[in-house]
Amino acid sequence: MAAKTKALFTRAAKAHESGRWEEAERLYKETLKADPRHADALHMFGYLAYQNGRNDIAVDLVNRAISIDPRLPSYHNTLAGALLAQGQVEEAITVYRRAFVLAPGSIPVANNLANALQVKGLLDEAGQIYAAAATAAPGNGDVLYNVGYNYLLQGNAEQAIHWLEKAAAAKPGDALIWNTLGGVFHNLRRGDDAIAVYNKAVVLAPDNAALHKNLAIAHHAAERWSEARDHYEKALALEPNDVLAHNAIGVALEHMGLGYQAERAYTTALALKPDYAEARNNLANLKKEKGDFAGALELYGKAIADDPFYTQSYLNRAELVTAAPGDIALDNLKGMADLIAANDPRLPPAKAVYIHFALAKALADTGDHAGAFAQLEKGNALKRAGIIYNREAMSAYLRGVAEVFGKDLLQSASASRAAPIFIVGMPRAGTTLIEQILASHPDVRAVGESTAFDAAARSVLGATTVPLNYAAHAGQLAGAAAGIGADYLDRLAPLLEGRLRTVDKLPGNFINIGLIRMAFPNARIIHAVRDLEDTCVSCYSKLFREWQNFSYDLTDLGRYARDYRALMAHWKAVLPADAILDVTYEDVVADLESAARRLLAYCGLSWNDDVLEFYRTQRSIATASALQVRQPIYTTALKRAKPYDAYLGPLRDALK
Repeated sequence: MAAKTKALFTRAAKAHESGRWEEAERLYKETLKADPRHADALHMFGYLAYQNGRNDIAVDLVNRAISIDPRLPSYHNTLAGALLAQGQVEEAITVYRRAFVLAPGSIPVANNLANALQVKGLLDEAGQIYAAAATAAPGNGDVLYNVGYNYLLQGNAEQAIHWLEKAAAAKPGDALIWNTLGGVFHNLRRGDDAIAVYNKAVVLAPDNAALHKNLAIAHHAAERWSEARDHYEKALALEPNDVLAHNAIGVALEHMGLGYQAERAYTTALALKPDYAEARNNLANLKKEKGDFAGALELYGKAIADDPFYTQSYLNRAELVTAAPGDIALDNLKGMADLIAANDPRLPPAKAVYIHFALAKALADTGDHAGAFAQLEKGNALKRAGIIYNREAMSAYLRGVAEVFGKDLLQSASASRAAPIFIVGMPRAGTTLIEQILASHPDVRAVGESTAFDAAARSVLGATTVPLNYAAHAGQLAGAAAGIGADYLDRLAPLLEGRLRTVDKLPGNFINIGLIRMAFPNARIIHAVRDLEDTCVSCYSKLFREWQNFSYDLTDLGRYARDYRALMAHWKAVLPADAILDVTYEDVVADLESAARRLLAYCGLSWNDDVLEFYRTQRSIATASALQVRQPIYTTALKRAKPYDAYLGPLRDALK
């Protein structure tokens, strides 16, 4: 009988090991029928049940094995695993501790005990056990990963990176390790590092949709829209019903200027999830950018109905309407603000910020500027708390740009005869108005706030830092200018649509004026100028989609505006007198035709009456001025700062 039982158990164990689980179960049952107290058969049958998710059966079988032979740590280890899978964390920890006492040198048991402690939230004790296991097995990638992951849970990113990198070195073929490391870098906003390690994960597991999506998100955060699109597409090829990826690829396509494809992506997301407020909001944004304000308002309303706590739609709707006392929408905003004040968990800071900006706009519409500014202070403070911005570092950077681009370097110009048009300046200084006037000319194609020049410079220079470190690449600039210009033109070529000239309206390109002139000696650079206090107050009242991290604190904003003004003064001192044309917002408002004639003459464009009716020009406008530039010239934006005069002390101090 003993020989028969042994043979049955051996056959069962081999079938189990080979993955023939049904056969293994039958043979374990036959073994136990022959010998009901066969402890190993009870344990392995229990382990098989645990592997199949039948944890109640596993607990019963392994407990019976332990009652027969309580000395084997593997029995306790399996029992604890089944208990943990049932959610009995404390019971599992107790059993793992027994296994650990029986086998103090067992790395698997130590790992499992630490894992359970980690689930319970006992991170320090778990970390100590992981560390001891790492000392005992310094080349074990799984152990090293667990140490790093424990540090990650404790919020110690530096140590997490250290141990995860050691784990990756020990086990370079493990995509999970690279993926986790990428997540740490992404959360630290170390975009290039995140992309590099996510790329390694994707190479190791090219059929893993989640990895492609993580890499796409990292490219998305770095505003590398083409790469983001590519990896969203790969994720969707593997998981075509991922609504989040459909929405995200729409955002990437929109930034690439591919509005039609973006619309299709949002529509697909809504077909998969009809109450998806974010996709509906994004679809509404596309309508707003095209000038279909009625359609946009309808969709914003539906997005709010889909999810009353999707707060972006409240702000987007507020930007398109003029509120009046007693409006239901205004009352709703006040109600949401009351919920924020009461710390409603459905309105965390990331959502509350939209309500504060929306209510500020609505209150300003009704003439309650004190209430509006109070909401602006709250909204800007929330936004500022969630971003990384160092005003001293930005000041030093802008001074460094001026130091790099002296007259001698600026004489090292390429031979390009191209004459692209760039509109630069502070945000909210009238850049979109100037762009819309030029875009109304039949020879001009406006490409919006394009990052193409920055992308071309980074590509040719091999630059990775944000913003571009001109000092580090100073020796390359003269030789690279022609290549940067050619790369830039290649990037814009698909957008020309048969037009002769492009107008690129990215306000922050004022930083790149020196390199723009080196790449394009014939470039037309238009500097949008507006009363600086009015400009800053207008910035402070807007929740920008990206880039403008300097605008959420009055001192940050004033310092940036002062440094911008100093850099513009430098460009005028070192460049020819006709290199830059100042176009003042107040002058455009006062006499549109004179300003437009001067603008077209500077750009070498023939006169065309259409520019005087710029508001009729149909095109997609993705900036905060999408509504304003579709109206005839108005004067209500003059003296924008005056209603807030009493609150602007920090701004004025910083501007001095």
